Amino acid sequence: MPSPFPPLIVILPCLAFVVVFSACLYQFVALLILNYRIRPDHIQIVVFGLPVKHIKLQDITDIRKVPMGASNPWTTLSLHNRIFGQWLLIRRQRGVFRNVLITPAKPDEFIETVARNRRKSSPDHVLARDHATRNRDEILASTHCGCLYCTSVFTPSDVVDWVKDDKGETARFDLFVRNRTGLLHSATWRAARK
Repeated sequence: MPSPFPPLIVILPCLAFVVVFSACLYQFVALLILNYRIRPDHIQIVVFGLPVKHIKLQDITDIRKVPMGASNPWTTLSLHNRIFGQWLLIRRQRGVFRNVLITPAKPDEFIETVARNRRKSSPDHVLARDHATRNRDEILASTHCGCLYCTSVFTPSDVVDWVKDDKGETARFDLFVRNRTGLLHSATWRAARK
């Protein structure tokens, strides 16, 4: 007696077609549903053209490219709108989900724009702290450097002790920043100590 079900040779190609068609449909339709906008002080998550979530630029500790599926699904808010695209992982200081996964159309440009807007909207003491580690080359190329703790200004030759790691060298006892940042103002140093 013949089986009432179609043979496996018919089911597998149909199933493969459905999977490929669904992935392609998602790839193009999701772009119309979910998107991202970079604003001067935050990233907007937009659904059907309406902003539904924002991530403050000052809350971002790291933003980088990651391979697909590289993050933990239990601790990451996945807001990607492409299956086949470069994934970006945004790490935040606060929030229920400190990791947010997105897939912007131009990831390198997205990272660069976020970094540029973050620098523009950052208070001086935040910018100073960004230059406080792995800074030996910056310090040595400067005419002056400042201590974030005591707010004193020094010449690079005053820094004689360095801590080395795999990414660079940092002044050992105090956090120094280079003068090229334009942050050697006493008000900036007082704010940096807080």
